[in-house]
Amino acid sequence: MAEGSQSLYEQIFEYYRARILAGRLAPGDRLPTERDLMERFSVSRITARRALDELEQAGLIFRRRGSGSYVADPKKDAARSRCVGFVIPDDAGESPFLRFVQGATEVLTARGLQLALYAATSDEKDQLQALLQARGDGCDGILFYPGPLETARATLFNMAAVHYPLVVLDKQFSGLPVSYVASDNVAGARALGEYLLQKGHRKLAYLSPDVNLGTTTGQRYMGFCQAVEVLAPGEGTLVHRAVFESSDEYESSISRYEAALAERLPPLLDDLHRQGVTAVCAMNDYIAMRVAQALRSLGLSAPADMAVTGFDDVEYARYADPPLTTVRQDFAGMGAAAAREICRLIARPDAAPKQIVLPTEPVFRTSA
Repeated sequence: MAEGSQSLYEQIFEYYRARILAGRLAPGDRLPTERDLMERFSVSRITARRALDELEQAGLIFRRRGSGSYVADPKKDAARSRCVGFVIPDDAGESPFLRFVQGATEVLTARGLQLALYAATSDEKDQLQALLQARGDGCDGILFYPGPLETARATLFNMAAVHYPLVVLDKQFSGLPVSYVASDNVAGARALGEYLLQKGHRKLAYLSPDVNLGTTTGQRYMGFCQAVEVLAPGEGTLVHRAVFESSDEYESSISRYEAALAERLPPLLDDLHRQGVTAVCAMNDYIAMRVAQALRSLGLSAPADMAVTGFDDVEYARYADPPLTTVRQDFAGMGAAAAREICRLIARPDAAPKQIVLPTEPVFRTSA
């Protein structure tokens, strides 16, 4: 068995994958049991089981309860192309979504699956239609990145009830029994808050698109709250301000989002500056960069008059004026993790859902 940087289960996986693809193990041939693998490769039961799970998810073997693992016959699946649907926002031309797709595609391709993209607006009916279309098109499972509103909840519940393979990205639906993959928003925001407080800031403002503190927005706000509570109890303050006064107002402004931000940010920031706020923590990089622009329109600058931070570390954050202090999310890693999870669920539709949270990393540049 090949040695190197591969983990033990990956080495076992590659050992049998190579023999199956080379024809040294034919369809219907029985593979060693978990115990046999443990003895042959000197590994734990967990490692042996993981290797067999990966082979099954790759479509190379199938299992019979009480009998064992057998080499699969690829001709049985030749009549249709196996694929996973990916329902994404219709503005997914931005780099984070491209990295989601890149990470997912690499994993799925290695397992003989294609990725089919379905674009949807944040409208509940549109998201519902995209989910149902992906399922109706025969997708083996669906990766779902919800829009700004946590919509289509009833449809997701129905899919979970019939054990249809589904993985939600970036957002967590309270009480919904489905797998999700997200970033550690709380820890990322807390790291930024600690950085700002250590630099002497005591009056911070958290700026979100609307007043609704949904899953992602609320987690980031919580991270900043924790930083203030730990490092500046009694002296530090954090105010929450929204660009739009309601979720409905935010949704109705999406088609003219750029113009709406340019119109609303200057008076909002002027008010915060008059209140003595010295640091603005934007919910994401896009808003943070528009905050820096709005400050310049007021004759102010970041970070001299007001520090500005974002969240995501999109490609253009490093080229912003000034370069943006932010939190880096591993978008490709999230896509890959979601793809591995959907493969697990496709192989075992009745498997318990998993909650996968990936670490984040603060990135310090000159905006704060």
